[in-house]
Amino acid sequence: MNNFFKKIKVGVLNDHYDLLGGGTVHAFKLIEYLKKYYDVEVNVPGTPKSKEWMKDFLHLDTEGLTFYPYTKGCGNKYSYLFLNISHWRAEPTNALKKFMLVFFPQFFFPLYDYEFLANSKYTKQNIIKRWKVKEKNIHVNYPPIMTSQFNPLSKLGKNIIHVSRISPPMPEADKGHRQMIETFKDMIDSGLKNWTFHLVGQIQDQNYYEELCRMANGYPIVFHTGISFTELQKLYGESDIYWHMTGISLSDQPGAQEHFGMTTVEAMASGCVPVVLATGGQPEIVQDSVSGYLVNNVKELKEKTLNLINKPNILKRLSKFAILRAKDFDEKKIQQEFYNIISKTNKVSIVMLCWNNSQFTKDCVNRLYEVTPEGFELILIDNNSKDDTWKVIQELQKKYPNIQAIKNKENKGFAKGCNQGLKIAKGEYICYLNNDIIPQWGWLERMIDCLENNSKIGIVGARLYFNKTDKGIWNIQHAGITFKNGEPEHIGRYQEDKLVRGLGIQEVEAVTGACMLVRKKLAKFNENFIRGYYEDVDLCLKTRELGYKIVLNHEAKLIHFEGKSQDIAKKEDKIKFDKISKQNQKLFNEIWTKERINNLSKISMTPNLKGIEHEEKVEIGGGEHPLYPNYTQVDLKQLSNIKYNNDARILPFPSNTLTNICACYSLNCFSKNEAEVALREWLRCLKPGGRLELYVPDITKIFKEFIATKNEDILKEIYGYSDSELEIFKWGYSFETLDVLLSKVNFVRVTLIKPTSLHINSLGIEAFKQL
Repeated sequence: MNNFFKKIKVGVLNDHYDLLGGGTVHAFKLIEYLKKYYDVEVNVPGTPKSKEWMKDFLHLDTEGLTFYPYTKGCGNKYSYLFLNISHWRAEPTNALKKFMLVFFPQFFFPLYDYEFLANSKYTKQNIIKRWKVKEKNIHVNYPPIMTSQFNPLSKLGKNIIHVSRISPPMPEADKGHRQMIETFKDMIDSGLKNWTFHLVGQIQDQNYYEELCRMANGYPIVFHTGISFTELQKLYGESDIYWHMTGISLSDQPGAQEHFGMTTVEAMASGCVPVVLATGGQPEIVQDSVSGYLVNNVKELKEKTLNLINKPNILKRLSKFAILRAKDFDEKKIQQEFYNIISKTNKVSIVMLCWNNSQFTKDCVNRLYEVTPEGFELILIDNNSKDDTWKVIQELQKKYPNIQAIKNKENKGFAKGCNQGLKIAKGEYICYLNNDIIPQWGWLERMIDCLENNSKIGIVGARLYFNKTDKGIWNIQHAGITFKNGEPEHIGRYQEDKLVRGLGIQEVEAVTGACMLVRKKLAKFNENFIRGYYEDVDLCLKTRELGYKIVLNHEAKLIHFEGKSQDIAKKEDKIKFDKISKQNQKLFNEIWTKERINNLSKISMTPNLKGIEHEEKVEIGGGEHPLYPNYTQVDLKQLSNIKYNNDARILPFPSNTLTNICACYSLNCFSKNEAEVALREWLRCLKPGGRLELYVPDITKIFKEFIATKNEDILKEIYGYSDSELEIFKWGYSFETLDVLLSKVNFVRVTLIKPTSLHINSLGIEAFKQL
């Protein structure tokens, strides 16, 4: 049950995937956060390291990731979210959400319409300056540091440490190894005793490494290359001081400065006092003279370091504050900020009314925290339950973050109870969620997307399902609300999922309060509705009257056991229950007369499919030799619930979703009346402006050739074959008769086109759905 819906597939381009360095750690940490809630595919331009290597050397978890070799255009495989992690390029993508992690804007390439994740304020300033990007499109998301993995150890060894890749100075990175080695040698030559300088990193340039070794020869300078994560933890923990002078030899190059400084934070978490160059992103980490020292040159590096060595009390005090400061960059905090950026669940307060059925509440909340990116606020309201609901709520408060709880001394009903939650909610958006629901992957993000991307939308609903039947079938409980004889009615109720058309974001007349996301300013229910029923529809209609749209996102899917609280109320007093239901119905009909409802703006039937994987180009009747192999092929004989021609005209696609339909020798299999109905169905599926490409036998041409050659095989192209009723041709057309028929069902711009090469005696016509 819980895994009925799979995680949303998202893509990543990662050019930083195989080096011992901060870029690799930063990249894979974000990917690690993504895989908690999404099915992540990672595209890399080479062979990825094994999961054992990633764990041993970088303490990274790559279990469950799928790796693909990079191919140009890989970004277009993903509809919902794509994360571009590269110092050198950006992949074009049609994904609804597209983010680029930027270590520094060193190089220039097409940026497309990405949002940017800057690893520091310093990087953000340079993105604005160098790439001319608007500030609103840039989010500062510091690299996540595993501060809990770094702890102070015995500091009796008198150690200074530096960690970085061992590569020579260049415009995009200058680690300052030479200057640090010379400074330490000078300190030793000046009388410093019993101190050791540890240089840690992966060798990227062998000649440069050998040069550094020659410089350090004869001094207590130790190189540690290619060491494991455990060894790094130990070195950090035993060191007293951390040096970082990135950018010292290329002060005029913005890209050569330290863009952030992950190793600085790791060292501080280990109790090292940082003495670092005061450029780039380092001042965002180190508070000068509080949690370390910021210096401007090697002279100050030496002076500040000797000050720490000669004054142990200052060293101890700054070490203490360095540990505290490092916690500001702990991965839990950065992880939450990352989820806030990509999912925006932090904007939502979920209000859940609970009346008895404590196990449903427990199951719903547990599943909620399993499948929903962290950040939302949850408000649980015990509406005077008679079971152990309040105890369960208190247990859930201890287990999960951001839960507020209200205990009512009387059952206030649905409207008043929900409004209680609304009053204390902190979120910009309010999600009313029944406690007898099992959320599925991506449900809340999909709903938030609607409000974030369209200010005209006021309320978003979800596609709800009954629990699976004994035969393994999922039936619809709610796919929006329409009106029938003035009464609200759930669309698709009790029908099998695949028979209820729906894709993307669809405007509807109303949605159920079992799961609805509302802008806070619109979210107050009419408390004159006593228990439940009609107050949700009333809220939707009021919102529409204010000029907002109500939409249902078919990709937001949840399982709804429906009416569990109502079942208890019926058992307690069915007469009272029925009376209240009639009172609510009467009140609704008094407020919302047919005339008032009819005055509301009309509902658009065109869905928004941005961010949704779906068919756009379809060929009907292509068979073994389709005209367009890259189109989705539809064999009318294989469609579910198909009997004969009367059913075969029905296509399994939502309205207004296809850009192209090609029908080759299919229309002539229908009777004249059936052909008209089929064309109306195809018109329904096409987007406004969508193209129909139609091929039928050219009767005039075929008969002329038959008269000239007496070859009866030619006539098979008119009459078809007897293998299947769908292969027996029932009607013939000329351009003039097709023009009349297509115009009758509202196709426009009917034009002759070249016959298909597969049927040289065909008549080719194109027509379009009106914009």
